[in-house]
Amino acid sequence: MGRAELEAETVLVAGPFGAGKTTFVRTLSGKFVTAERGLSGVGASFGEMRLKPVTTVFADVGVLELDGRKVILYGAPGQSRFHFTVRALASRCRHLILLVDTSDEPAVLRSRLYFERVIKPYFGRFERRLVALNKRDVSRLAVERVLELLGGIEAPHVETVATSRESALNALRALLTASWQRPP
Repeated sequence: MGRAELEAETVLVAGPFGAGKTTFVRTLSGKFVTAERGLSGVGASFGEMRLKPVTTVFADVGVLELDGRKVILYGAPGQSRFHFTVRALASRCRHLILLVDTSDEPAVLRSRLYFERVIKPYFGRFERRLVALNKRDVSRLAVERVLELLGGIEAPHVETVATSRESALNALRALLTASWQRPP
């Protein structure tokens, strides 16, 4: 890690394609860089192409100051063909926000599958973890149902709306001030 990262809180924002990671990082960040590209038929599923026209190909990176601390956010790509990048991003980050699209049951199930296949192998290495139940402004699912569908991920959860700066800040504060931490 670089010197700036050692002095900053580093957070991996991960979740499946379309969960709102880029929006979450962009909403919070004073400085923001993305590697978004238009979806092509090569490597993109029909469902992904219907969901949105662009995808993150390596990472979104955002920087902000929160309560006197520098925070660097790394938004992981959600498209399956870029899952190999999560290992490199996880090695750079001390903390994790798992962003879950709660807009409907299939979206929550995609988040569970993403967690099982992509994040679970690295889950224990993070000092702090948070499950952010995103898109609560459009979801009709009860939080209890969302958590049931997710299947008991060992981390506190908060409701959020990635397009709302106040909501995204509340999620980030919940992560960074949570008394729950992984055992040493």
